[in-house]
Amino acid sequence: MIGAFAAWWLRQMRDVLPVRLRRSRAVDALIVAAEPAGLALIRRRRGQEGRLGTLPADGGAAALRRLLPRGTARRVVLRSETRLLQRDVTLPLAAAPAIGRVLHYEMDRLTPFRGEDVVCDWTSVRHDAAKGEVHLRMWLLPRATLQPALEALAELRLPVACVEAATPDGQVRTLRFDRAATATPPALRIGVAACAALAVLAAALPFVRQSLASADVEARIAALRRPVAEVAALRHDGSAGADLFAAERVRLGDALAALAAVTDALPDDTYLTEFALRQRRLRLGGQSLAAAALIPRLAADRHLRNPAFAAPVTRSDTGHADLFAIQAELAP
Repeated sequence: MIGAFAAWWLRQMRDVLPVRLRRSRAVDALIVAAEPAGLALIRRRRGQEGRLGTLPADGGAAALRRLLPRGTARRVVLRSETRLLQRDVTLPLAAAPAIGRVLHYEMDRLTPFRGEDVVCDWTSVRHDAAKGEVHLRMWLLPRATLQPALEALAELRLPVACVEAATPDGQVRTLRFDRAATATPPALRIGVAACAALAVLAAALPFVRQSLASADVEARIAALRRPVAEVAALRHDGSAGADLFAAERVRLGDALAALAAVTDALPDDTYLTEFALRQRRLRLGGQSLAAAALIPRLAADRHLRNPAFAAPVTRSDTGHADLFAIQAELAP
């Protein structure tokens, strides 16, 4: 692909070189020129041309082998003395990817010849994007002028790669056989390769994105492992602490449960000034209109055991209530 593009680019650059430099940079080849006496054989090597001799019209393969020294390039170029026909052509810009095929099919409209009756080559002059046009310069040579030489070379089994001929302004140009009909433009090949690469990329992109997302998730999980471990440790410590707290509450007694039991047992005319719980022993102090009735009420509660006065009952300063101090135990 890169080699084809480079060859195309070199052909385009060749058009702007002087004739002398262009010939000196010509590719090594065996040049065959039709002459009245037969086919002149010329060897071009490193830009230099040397005549090998003339192959008579009735000469065969043996005569050809005698004229060709070893190391002669097997790329055969047919040199024509007939001047190339030249014409400027304007085509729609949409035809740019397949100019060769378009020229082949439109040859009978653009010239007096059919596409298969000429050897054709072209170069792009300019692209007019505003008008949607591509401007070309086309050169062509009728195959009829080359037919005798082509037939002789076919008998000698020498396939011709291209034709060299002079343009109307005297510049030598190389025309490749059947380029218009079969060649695929380098730009089109590059475009096809780019499309194929994009297709492969589009097919692989979901897998690449999935792999990157998976790697990102793994990284986040790895970053969260340490905090999660710390939380689990704290949770374990917390549950152990809760178990310890429950055990201590059973051993020492539940103050809230005791307060709820005392509140339910005491009548509304009684209020507490002291409430203490130590080692499941409960001490109550306060005032009541009938302190003597408190002991049976507390004994009737299932959460309390052995209620008794811890001190004698006395009258308050106002003489309307009894002052009491009671002790009891919390039931297991």
